[in-house]
Amino acid sequence: MDFEKVVNERHSVREFSEKEISVEALTKIVKIAQRTPSWTNSQPWKVYVATGEHLKQIKALHIDKINQGASSNTELIQAHRSNWGTQPTINTRNWSTALTNYLMPDIDKMSSAQRELFNAPALVYLTAEKEVSPWMIYDIGAFSQTLMLAAKDNGIDSIPAYEIVRFPEDIHSVMNIPGNEMIIAGIALGYPTNDHINSFYTNREEINNILKIKN
Repeated sequence: MDFEKVVNERHSVREFSEKEISVEALTKIVKIAQRTPSWTNSQPWKVYVATGEHLKQIKALHIDKINQGASSNTELIQAHRSNWGTQPTINTRNWSTALTNYLMPDIDKMSSAQRELFNAPALVYLTAEKEVSPWMIYDIGAFSQTLMLAAKDNGIDSIPAYEIVRFPEDIHSVMNIPGNEMIIAGIALGYPTNDHINSFYTNREEINNILKIKN
């Protein structure tokens, strides 16, 4: 697929079909993502992919925690939105309003799909050793984007989401992730349903608001 087309057509899918992703396809997109640059070629990432019975266990534990009213306990330190900069706060508010208005008829369905981790047939967890620096977080962010673009180029959609990493202790246990590794990010992969909730595309800032070229 044309690169610009891949970038523009990749968007967050919130409900996936039951169609499975082959091991070959998963391996291929991770291998492509390995070409992501990193500081001194440190390649700080590790990749764990939950499918099949492991995925069922994670989803069951996730729903159980939600039903218990358990608090989120992500391993990457969170910054409360009240501490964000002005423009990110405005962009988030605009996104939230637009998404809510668009999905209003399906808001309960979206919430249900989120509880079920978007019904994804594969969940990707990206980790790094706990001695992680901000530069490694940057590298893993770049790896995430490359992975999602590689997935889209191979007909697989995605959504990176906080929901996927809310309860890391269960993920460590089911996926046998060593205790010296921190779960940095979670990405759901799959094939979208034809539902209305999958047709929402986010806006982007006007280019003149973010780009300054000095001659």
